[in-house]
Amino acid sequence: MPTMDLNIQCEQLSDSRWAELLPRIQQCQWVRLDDCGLSEVRCKDLSSALQANPALTELNLRNNELGNAGVQLVLQGLQSPTCRIQKLSLQNCGLTAAGCAVLPGVLCALSTLRELCLSDNPFGDTGLQLLCEGLLDARCHLERLQCGQRSSVGDTGSDHSECHDLVLTSVPPPSRLGDCDVTNNGCSSLASALLANHSLRVLELSNNCMGDPGVQRLVDSLRQPGCALALEKLVLYDIYWTQAMEDQLQALEEARPSLRVIS
Repeated sequence: MPTMDLNIQCEQLSDSRWAELLPRIQQCQWVRLDDCGLSEVRCKDLSSALQANPALTELNLRNNELGNAGVQLVLQGLQSPTCRIQKLSLQNCGLTAAGCAVLPGVLCALSTLRELCLSDNPFGDTGLQLLCEGLLDARCHLERLQCGQRSSVGDTGSDHSECHDLVLTSVPPPSRLGDCDVTNNGCSSLASALLANHSLRVLELSNNCMGDPGVQRLVDSLRQPGCALALEKLVLYDIYWTQAMEDQLQALEEARPSLRVIS
């Protein structure tokens, strides 16, 4: 049976159009509703449609003002026993720190989820700390977590791929985990998560205000034996550190030949 995709961008969906799409959402393997004016109200319908779709592997809802309640409804819909979601983008959906409270449980429950994009959501250090709680759990198998605005790693183009590493960045669209208001304090939780997590392949923290102290926390963790062995790329655009920190990053690359620092 051929796979079905639904790709709709920049269309403000009328009630009749939405009613027409819901049965298709229940059948498609890949669903993209980018900048479609979705809100919390329509997330109730969407949640039910997702629960009825065992074929779904990729869902992209970026640039919709879902808010914390809407995001929670979407995540509830994905926690059906038959769900096989692999890639989920909730970029610029109005998720705050309060909404991140459900994420640790979700990351553990969605065992097939490999790529999660939360870029351009202002959840800050508190939200990142909650995310890291999920990363610390052995049941979490994320390979890519994006929390920045513009990722230079990967592409949001025709291959449908939105996420595939840990990204926390910011620049004009297409975007990822930057612009998430992450500071030095948030890096403390992230550094601890790196020590325990062995599935992340790319960590992107571009355009977050962590400076030398935050980057230092990450470097210190990555120097530890056995830390984040799967990590291949550390992307740090627009962080603005000193020459001393630049020297430390170069030394880190020399000590870990499999790791590439991109800045």
